[in-house]
Amino acid sequence: MENNKSLENNNDKLKRAIEIADYAHALQTRKGSGEPYSTHSHAVAEITSRYTENQDAIIAAEFHDILEDVPADRYSEKQMLEEFGAGVVELVKMVSEDKRADDKYEAPWNERKQSYHDHLIILENRDALIISAADKIHNLRSMIDDYHRVGDELWLNFNAPKEKQLWNYEQIFKILSQKDLPESLIVLLDNTLKEFAAIVHGEETA
Repeated sequence: MENNKSLENNNDKLKRAIEIADYAHALQTRKGSGEPYSTHSHAVAEITSRYTENQDAIIAAEFHDILEDVPADRYSEKQMLEEFGAGVVELVKMVSEDKRADDKYEAPWNERKQSYHDHLIILENRDALIISAADKIHNLRSMIDDYHRVGDELWLNFNAPKEKQLWNYEQIFKILSQKDLPESLIVLLDNTLKEFAAIVHGEETA
């Protein structure tokens, strides 16, 4: 991420969080671009830092996919708690998607997304909502940029078709737009979503 140096320079705790995100996600890449996954973590933290000064929130943004996607034997909730505290862990839990239908198998895509929508509806923690919006903004921006790079080949990387992807983000926008969030954040999410929708509807070409 171009801006992770500005976060890193804030203090040693943020610098350590960036290092942990790099380590935790080192075996993962972004679906569209193939870039290191932690570039997404850093971008979400940078966007989050524009809208809150809460250091726990910025660190939680760096960690927002760890409990969801990273095996505990690589970096666990216990390690996160010991090193960064309960405030960070609780925020990460608030923005994590529950992928498990039971102790072993991953729940179907539609079920997971609907569960996340239901969770967002009742979520009132402002910093957690900012992280969620930042995550969706960067996901959308990444898909837009990747589409301009590879065209319709992009959609082969995902577990749901582009129309379902659009539905998911539209539902999330509807929920977040009703929350107590900075207007400029909602405008950014709205504009990015509209750009993505134009691609899905065939109104923009690669």
